Amino acid sequence: MDFFERQHLAQKQTKKLVFYFVLAVLLIIATLNVVGYFILKASDPSLLGNGPWLLNPFSLGISAGVILVIIIGSLSRHWQVRGGGKAVAQMVGARQLDMSSKDPLERRLINVVEEMSIASGMPVPGIYILDNELGMNAFVAGLVTSDTVLVVTEGLLKTLDRQELQGVVAHEFSHIFHADMRINVRLISILGGILAIGQLGYYVLRSMRFAGGRRRSSRSGGSGQAMIFILALAIALITVGYIGLFFGRLIKAAISRQREYLADAAAVQYSRDAMGIANALYKIKTNGKGSLLDSSHAEDMSHMCFGKSLEVSAFSGMLATHPPIDDRIQALIPGYRSIRRQKDEEVVDDLSPIAQFAGTTHSAVTQTEPTVLNSASGLVASIGTVNPESFQHAEKILSELPETCLDAAHSVAEVSHLVLALIAQSNKIPWSEQRTTLNKRLSETELQAIEQLSVVNISEAQRLPLVEIAIPTLKQLSPEQAKTLLANASVLIVADKSINVFEFFLYALLRKHLAEQDADFQSGKLKKYSQVSEELIYLIQVLALVGDTAEHAVIVQHIHSFYPSWQGHTMGIKFEAKRLHESLSKLNRLTPMLKKPIMQALAELVIADGQIKTTELELLRATGIYLDCPVPPVMQLNDLSDH
Repeated sequence: MDFFERQHLAQKQTKKLVFYFVLAVLLIIATLNVVGYFILKASDPSLLGNGPWLLNPFSLGISAGVILVIIIGSLSRHWQVRGGGKAVAQMVGARQLDMSSKDPLERRLINVVEEMSIASGMPVPGIYILDNELGMNAFVAGLVTSDTVLVVTEGLLKTLDRQELQGVVAHEFSHIFHADMRINVRLISILGGILAIGQLGYYVLRSMRFAGGRRRSSRSGGSGQAMIFILALAIALITVGYIGLFFGRLIKAAISRQREYLADAAAVQYSRDAMGIANALYKIKTNGKGSLLDSSHAEDMSHMCFGKSLEVSAFSGMLATHPPIDDRIQALIPGYRSIRRQKDEEVVDDLSPIAQFAGTTHSAVTQTEPTVLNSASGLVASIGTVNPESFQHAEKILSELPETCLDAAHSVAEVSHLVLALIAQSNKIPWSEQRTTLNKRLSETELQAIEQLSVVNISEAQRLPLVEIAIPTLKQLSPEQAKTLLANASVLIVADKSINVFEFFLYALLRKHLAEQDADFQSGKLKKYSQVSEELIYLIQVLALVGDTAEHAVIVQHIHSFYPSWQGHTMGIKFEAKRLHESLSKLNRLTPMLKKPIMQALAELVIADGQIKTTELELLRATGIYLDCPVPPVMQLNDLSDH
């Protein structure tokens, strides 16, 4: 199953969630109606009336009340998390990590996440820490890849070594590629209403306790009856809340459990290192706190986390959101327990069994081929995945990036200067003319900072990763700072009266991650190519233009694969950034399975002449960003027999 099929499956899972939600609501209403019926029958049968119970005013009131509470609860929770990953991180009280942090453990986490992002072709997600949480856990959340965040606990950060941390991060990235993080956020909203009933009961009970002194001062019979009624109401709501909690956890278990096995396997597939994630799981199992969380939102997070966030005693097998740790380890490395016992008992050298397992894939985990572009099909198959060669490539890029640029990418005070310096480097006119353009917009200190960064030697291969590394820092800019950066970047880009592909790629990233109106390209799905004919034809023509190699017949062939009756021309097409931006924004509304042939056609155009230009790759990567299809770095071009 490739990236696009997984995305398609995730959309179907969302429909399944709605079905489970409706079913849970109906079961809750049915349970309450049964309880209400027998209470009335025991206390005052005359209230049952002569008609069907479900048409009785009491039954209708129970049903309407439950539905109202659930709707309000779901809408309230949806309002809390509508901002995507950042909103979820803030809801659970996580601290956003300062990307310029000098703390060794935090620097290690940043480095591991950046490596994974470069290797996969995905912008670096926002990184958050759950301080004072000793349990070892992590999760990702977001509605689209551009708003995804990674949250790790302080316990995980302090306990795991780098190899183990890399295994956990790879596991969480697989949830991003599989679109699990989107399902997780929507599940929070959907289950918010079901869990709200019990929360309302606890609120009523607390209110009674708070007002207890005043009520005891009144000895009227009416007041005593009111207290009894309110107490009964609170107990009923709490009881129903537990029913809702049961169904909520059942839904989580149905959605979450199998995904954890898949994410474990994917993490090993990315790095061919089963031992890292297996050791992380072993530490969770043997650590006193395990992966349990103290947060009041442990229930909300239970389906998202790397390990279980709370204990479920009753029906634990049925309601568990995660498989048993021993089963997960066994699936990764059969015989791990005996190997681990040997490691604990002996001084392990490089020839020991534990070392032989390191860097090896086990069990049901499938091996992957190196990331070389043998064909368009190979490139499309690599979307949304990572392998060891990609890791090595990412490590090399990170190690060779100029330190001044890397520091600027991590600094809120300097990241805007870095972005403008990259534009200045790609501009056709000299810096003196560009400086004149910016004179009235920036201070002398800012202009000097941009000039110093613009003269640093940054290769074309380093530009894309550097921009992607800067994304979390750019997101920490205030709305006013982001608006100013977008305006300055726009002015500087057109200073030479032209827009090249890198400038378009850079501005596309800025718009997607900083401009509020572009935060979510997902509204209103399109299900036919006929709805995007002009946009798709223009994209194909522009990519051929950038490559400057595709023959007219090749371009027409690709256009005809989508629109057989097309009779247009391919001459005189110009690269227009605004038009391309609008075209890609609309194309992103296509369903995942319709995006796959588009990426296939573009990849075939890129390798049509047997070589890949940086401009072609940049445009392909920019297209992937708009379409939420992370294109990994292409390191070499081999046999094109499949083309």
